[in-house]
Amino acid sequence: MEFNTSSQEKIGEFVGVFAGDGNYTVDRRYHHQIRIFLTARDSLYIQHVADLFTFICNKKPSIYYRKSENVAVIRIISVELYNFITKYLKWNKRKTETVHLRKPLNGYKKSFLIGFLRGLIDTDGYIDKRGTAKFSTISSNLSKNVELSLRKLKINYRKYIQTDKRKNRKPITRIVVWKDFEKLIKIIKPEHFNYLYNKGVNRKQAQVV
Repeated sequence: MEFNTSSQEKIGEFVGVFAGDGNYTVDRRYHHQIRIFLTARDSLYIQHVADLFTFICNKKPSIYYRKSENVAVIRIISVELYNFITKYLKWNKRKTETVHLRKPLNGYKKSFLIGFLRGLIDTDGYIDKRGTAKFSTISSNLSKNVELSLRKLKINYRKYIQTDKRKNRKPITRIVVWKDFEKLIKIIKPEHFNYLYNKGVNRKQAQVV
């Protein structure tokens, strides 16, 4: 597999998408599966992520649907792609709790961080009609990645930590941008504007809110 490294922004976005909604497994036949799980109704975003796969590794992924769960799965079987991802991300068996960038933030270009934030906001984030962008994670190191990336882009944010009294529940870190919402949108240009798509606003309009 030959990787396209011509765009640090697209690599950053791909890494952010995997950090947010990605999964890596090895099956009984030693197939190394890279999968992204998305909401089935978001056809535009599903195609965008599939195109991102193709750009990065010059190979079209397969897409299949779990109708009972309303989930679309984008998949490529490749140990080379896994090795590529782990150049940028690190995690242990509990990916959701531990995933984060492998290197200190000064080891990445600004364009990579812009793409990385886009991928995270589009998958594990939320943008509402009141002009607020939110990102939530139980990975403390990933939340630090997001905070430092926002600081590097000079975007103001607030951080909240939500604790759960139930046993074996990790605290949730929520990072919220509202004062610099328009600045954030203009810089990272997120693809996944659910609330705008629901109101019939097209992608070009959404990117210049």
